[in-house]
This record gives sequence, C-alpha cells and structure tokens, in this order.
Amino acid sequence: MFNTYSEALTWLYSFSDFERGVGYRTDAPFDQGIERTSKLLTYFNNPHTTVPTIHIAGTKGKGSVCALVANVATAAGLRTGLYTQPHLHSFRERIQIDGRPIGEADFVDLAREVNSVLSKKQLFLSKAGTLTTFELCTAMAFIWFQHQEVDLAVIEVGLGGRLDATNVVRPLVSAVTSIALEHTQVLGHSLPAIAREKAGIAKPNTLMLITRQHATVMAAIRNIAQSKGAPVQAVGMLETIPEGTKWRDGRATTIVRDPCSGDHFTLGLAGPHQAQNAGLAYAICRELSKTYEGITTRAIHDGFEAIRWPARLELIESCPPVVVDGAHTVKSIELGTITLRQDLHLQGGPVIFGALADKPVNEMVAALQTYATELIIFEPEHPRAAAASDMQRAAHGMKTTIGKSADDSLRLAKASVRSGQGILATGSLAVAADVRALSGLVTAIDPPNLWAQSRRLRSSLPRKE
Repeated sequence: MFNTYSEALTWLYSFSDFERGVGYRTDAPFDQGIERTSKLLTYFNNPHTTVPTIHIAGTKGKGSVCALVANVATAAGLRTGLYTQPHLHSFRERIQIDGRPIGEADFVDLAREVNSVLSKKQLFLSKAGTLTTFELCTAMAFIWFQHQEVDLAVIEVGLGGRLDATNVVRPLVSAVTSIALEHTQVLGHSLPAIAREKAGIAKPNTLMLITRQHATVMAAIRNIAQSKGAPVQAVGMLETIPEGTKWRDGRATTIVRDPCSGDHFTLGLAGPHQAQNAGLAYAICRELSKTYEGITTRAIHDGFEAIRWPARLELIESCPPVVVDGAHTVKSIELGTITLRQDLHLQGGPVIFGALADKPVNEMVAALQTYATELIIFEPEHPRAAAASDMQRAAHGMKTTIGKSADDSLRLAKASVRSGQGILATGSLAVAADVRALSGLVTAIDPPNLWAQSRRLRSSLPRKE
C-alpha cells in the first residue's frame, strides 16, 4: 500500500498505458473496450450512472470545449466536475471540480480505495484482462465526482469513442468536435472511419451535437448516431469580430458573436478554431439550460470570459513575447501561426519544437516554415517523444539548433529573436508544458523521475498472451 502522492502515482503508472506507449496493450493489437472499466465500477455502486454527465469526443478542440462547458456550469452555480487528459504538469489536473484539481491527499485516498478493491476482487485475473492506467483513472474520476456530490460532470473521451473507457456513461448530451487523421493504426486510415469510432459515443434518445465539417465526416457520424437512435444536430461556429482578437492580461482573447441572437461574448481563447469550439460549447450550454435554469446567457458570458486553458496560445512572457501552444496536429499548428501573425501581430520568430514519434513530424515542420526564422528542436521527457535527430532531418533546408533542455532551448530562442517577433513553443503538450514550467506560472509539478521511469516499464509489464 502507498502513503504518498508519488507512491500513488507510481502505482497508477505501473499499469499498461497507451498514452505513454508502455505495456502490452501498446505492443499487441490494441484491445480497447469498456468491459474492464464497467466491471470495476460495479464494485463502487456504478457512480457513473448517478452523476449527470456531458460526453465529448473528437480529434481537435475537445479539451477546449470541455473546459468551456465546465466553466459555464461553474459560473451558473453548479458544482462541476471536469475529466480531461493529458495533463500539463500534474496528473491531478485530469480530475477537477470547479476548476480546482483533486488534492494530493485526496488522490492518495482515492487510489488506495481503488487498489483495495483490485486486491480483493483480483480483477487482473478476470477474462477482461488487466486494467490500464487510463481505465483506472477514469474510474477514479467517477468515484471522486460521486463522493463530492457534483451537479454535473464534463467528460472528455480519451481515444476514439466507441471503445473508450469513458463510454460507460449515459450522458445528458454527447458531442463530437472536428475530426482529423490521428491514431490511424487504432481508429482507421480515413476520416470517415475515424468519425465512425468517435460517433460510437452516441446513445439512444440522447442528443448528439456535432461541429460542422467535411460532408463525408458528417455523414459517417449521422449514420452511426441514427443507427443507435440518437438525434443529431450540426452546429456552426460563433462569428469572430474584426480586430476582436488581442492580448489581455497575458491571454489571447477573442470577441465572438452568436449570429442568431446577436449576443457578444469575450472568449478567453484565441483563433478561428476556438470560435468553432465555442460554437459547439454554446450549443451544449443552451441544451443544458433546459435542465439547469442557472445556465443563462449571463452564465455563458461569464464562463467564456473567465476560462483559463493553459498552453493554448498562452503568452507566458511579454519581453520578448513567449507563447506556448500545445498544437500537435498539422492543422492546429497552421491555425496557431496564422493567429499569431494576423490577429496578434507577431511577425514570425524562433520556434521551439518537439513532437511525439507517432505524429506526422515532416508535415508539422512544414507547417512552421512560413513562421519560424529558426527551429530549435527539443526532445521532451516523454516516453513517446520523437528523437531530436529525426526532427532535425524533417527540417531539411531550415535553420535548426538542438536544445539540450527546455531551459537551454528558451535561452537559444531569446538569443535569436528580433524586434516584432515572438518565440513560439509548440508541437506537443509535452514541449509546451516544459517551457511553461520555466515561467513561474506553475504551482504543482509531478516528480520528474516518474515520466522517465515509464521508459523502463515496457520490459517489466505483463504481456498479452
């Protein structure tokens, strides 16, 4: 049994984990499924069935949509749980209530509670197989939200949707954000195939809201939802106001407008993609207002404006400007650099770049060519990080330097930035987090050795027969 937060986290990390790329569930054919999570939750009286939930899947923007909806619910006076992943600095960020991560002592108690059941019931010997880190964390979130008697829980899908551990819920509303190619070895090699997996969160007689996007994606989502008896409604983006994107108190904010009502909102996020995310969040909140009378236009206004979603075009220093952005898809990188240039008036500059090995590194680097005056390559302390040498090869023809650490990379960037330019750290949440940790904005960081230990777990974890 464990007594400290570090010990509890080590226990949680000792299980197979697709996110970190450790354990047999990433070495063998992927076998997601909700059976293991469902079975574990039965021993806790099925907390996921007693807590009202919103369930959100998608490739891009699902974390932002979750955060926006949770912020509005909190502004409406609801005790609101939020379950997202991955975290930036502390695993505890994944499980929040009213914007506050679960405390270390509570995390330890919760992990002990779950571990005690595992030991007694020997779930690891069940036909369903050994639970994963994500499945355990998902169960912990539902148990914690029930313990804390939340009024509403906003749940972000981890991977895909149909077979994701979070798909045990029966939500008030489900939603799907923009779809892009990702995890193709698991979800499929085309946008419609991936969309079908995401749409697998649809439930009978439960409204599914979807972001308007490519027609083939929309058709795939509609077909799956309708086969499950779920009504579908497509949602457009909120309109952006000319010159409405600017820096405010270290945040890039955007003024958006509902084209139907004419209501204006200050969004604590920037970029045309965030106006799209806000459109989906707005539609979810309007649907929730039928159940929760406190979710009014004023609550939406307050929640949108107050949102703090770190590492999303976040200004962490102003002289010179240093922006961290966890963009990890080609499209997200393109949108981020366009926003920095056109709306926030930064004329390029050095880019601190680091990606995970399973991402399209060549295409991501190409998307930075029009912005980056120099590419400072940094390999983050993440088990799935792409090798610095591979990233440097992808940047053929660009000026490149390899940073030894986040601190060294930022030093190199500051040495080369010019007037009117801004430093951008991007390519993964891991790089954004490492650079952000240098800013003094971070109050809690997990023990640094735990990520490193993940590299050694691959050989010690059980393998699937």
